[in-house]
Amino acid sequence: MIIDQHQFHLSMPVEEVYAFIIVAENMLSLLPNDPALTYSGVETKPDGGYRYEVIYNLFRMKIVTISETVELIPNEKLVIESEGQINGQTIWTLTPDENGTRVTISYEYDEPDNTLRAITSLYANVVIRSTLFEIANNAQSRIKPRGAA
Repeated sequence: MIIDQHQFHLSMPVEEVYAFIIVAENMLSLLPNDPALTYSGVETKPDGGYRYEVIYNLFRMKIVTISETVELIPNEKLVIESEGQINGQTIWTLTPDENGTRVTISYEYDEPDNTLRAITSLYANVVIRSTLFEIANNAQSRIKPRGAA
């Protein structure tokens, strides 16, 4: 199991942060803009949340996962489960504070039982850490209070 997390602060109410991250296109705008990654097949689920495909082109290998929201707790938590060649969860936890919202993003991924294990063993911590930082930076620049430009 590969586990990591990152926290950051947004100066807006938790309700506005939650309203942003439960929209698929908004969430995808926060994910890394990496030429090795392709996001496609975005669907809105009838009960809320979304589903999308992620294709990683890594060292001439194509790694495919389907990611979808599996838990939505309004203004508190969003859980995205990924299944395919890499399985795991991304958990967004929102905590209101006196200055806005404390956001915690946790990654919990299983190490694959195949050729990918060697790659994940070498790169997982670096890749996950940089992904968490990039998501946090994207969120801080793209999630704006209502009425802000």
